[in-house]
Amino acid sequence: MEEPKGWLSMSNEGLLENQKTFQHTEEELAKLLESEKSGIFLAAYYKYDPKKHAGLIPAIQIYVKAYTPRGFQQFKKEVTEGSKGLKAFYKEFEFVQEPTETEVSGIQSMYFICKYTSVGTNGVNLKGKSRAYMIPYKNYFFQIGFNDGQTEEDNAELFDKLVKTIKIGK
Repeated sequence: MEEPKGWLSMSNEGLLENQKTFQHTEEELAKLLESEKSGIFLAAYYKYDPKKHAGLIPAIQIYVKAYTPRGFQQFKKEVTEGSKGLKAFYKEFEFVQEPTETEVSGIQSMYFICKYTSVGTNGVNLKGKSRAYMIPYKNYFFQIGFNDGQTEEDNAELFDKLVKTIKIGK
């Protein structure tokens, strides 16, 4: 994916450097991902420096997670059911776009858009919006979250452009 211009890049340096040094077989990669139940953080981009900006910070976060392929319909069912669990974590959670099929980098994928309220470190309610893409590929899937505000800090146009630049596989 293209990097968003002017945004700060934060990545898992150790993992990325390690990936440059070693070639993993699909089996080795599957074992690595399985050992990290919540997935492996690949990269994040922040519009503002979190150390210098209070309040909601638009962000893009990229993870890779283990997945045993059982067909796209099963993947779709798991994403749909899993996304409903988000209601337990946020106040005023609702879907703007229910989980639905899309295509990313030529791969049948899933995405949804939700809005929610969370409490910031200073106790202020933050009205956030998240667009999440789940892209199955071999024995894992990529989860890319595009997060911004419901009214202020709307970056939908940029996020739409960036999704079109995602390249997975050869």
